[in-house]
Amino acid sequence: MKFTLVLTAIAAASFSSPALADICGFSIAGLDTASFELDCSPTKIDFFREGLFIIRSVPITLNGDAGTGEVLFNSGSTSGGLALSVVGGGGISFAGDPLFAGYEGSPTFVPGDYIGTGEVGGPTIYNISIRNVTAAVPEPATWAMMLLGFGTIGVTTRHRRRRLRYLG
Repeated sequence: MKFTLVLTAIAAASFSSPALADICGFSIAGLDTASFELDCSPTKIDFFREGLFIIRSVPITLNGDAGTGEVLFNSGSTSGGLALSVVGGGGISFAGDPLFAGYEGSPTFVPGDYIGTGEVGGPTIYNISIRNVTAAVPEPATWAMMLLGFGTIGVTTRHRRRRLRYLG
């Protein structure tokens, strides 16, 4: 019995893997609409300097049309903002509160609701929503530990039945 528990613990530890990065979903509504998803703490920043960073090759839906583009986040001394552009034309640009915390080379997006203003044909108000997107499918390590646990219960139950049969 003890051997089975030790073996189960060793197997579970060997199957475990690091958790996947949290994903943040961005929704922008105003004169134009856009949505895209990024890691909440992105590790692949294509360009950064003091006050801004850019992430390229981002799948973006702009005004209902899917495409790929780049997103620029800025964080000035008085305000932040975002500018996105899609390959083939189109984009959104506005200023408002910074949408991330930390250093531009290692940002962390802050979930919540924000308001930004743009200057496309006059002042335009944009509502920005950042939400954590949870994965609906468990990680492979979770499945492996669950199956290993059920197997251990089955082996233990079978072993106890045999022992009880011989004693009676």
